[in-house]
Amino acid sequence: MKVIQVCARFFPFYGGIETHVREVSKHLKRLGVEVTVFTTDPTGKLPPREVVEGVEVQRFKSFAPCSDYLSPAM
Repeated sequence: MKVIQVCARFFPFYGGIETHVREVSKHLKRLGVEVTVFTTDPTGKLPPREVVEGVEVQRFKSFAPCSDYLSPAM
C-alpha cells in the first residue's frame, strides 16, 4: 500500500500538524506502508527530496513563503 500525506510544513518545522503528520507517517512505515509526504519549503534552503526516518519527503517551492497559507508552486 502507498500513502501520500500533504501538509503545508513538515520536519524540521515543529507544530501540531507537523508533529501529527510525522508521527502518523512513522507509524504507517512501521506497518509496512510506503509513505511519502508532500510539503512546501518556505525557506528555500531545504533539500527538495530526502528521507526522514524512513519516510520520503518531497518539498515544493511555495508562492507565499512568509504566510501561514503556503501554496505550492508547481
